[in-house]
Amino acid sequence: MIGEATIDRGRFADLGHSTSLAHLRNVLAAQLVHYHLFDLDAAAIRMSLPRLLTQEISRLVFESAIEDGDEFAGIHYLSRLGDNIHNWAIFEAGPALLAEVDAVPLHYNDPDLQTALELLRIELV
Repeated sequence: MIGEATIDRGRFADLGHSTSLAHLRNVLAAQLVHYHLFDLDAAAIRMSLPRLLTQEISRLVFESAIEDGDEFAGIHYLSRLGDNIHNWAIFEAGPALLAEVDAVPLHYNDPDLQTALELLRIELV
């Protein structure tokens, strides 16, 4: 399936924001050494590897609270494939409320799917 959804409620952590990066840099300093990174910057959170680091960042955001006690509904970050692509990850157990969902079956010959497969050099078998 492929579709679009409208979020009616929820706060998202902007991982590429300077405040977010400064916080993550402090909290994850020991892990950066483990992943052989000298610093945590916007380039580091957009790398395809190490996946464990980005998963650790997502887990940290999921488990943290905002100043007023609300939880994050998910995270926002720019794609490593281009700054024009905004990625939004919605936490399954978070406070996000989907107002509208429009989904349709995705077919193998869909032009957008074929373009994505080519860009990512993925072959469906």
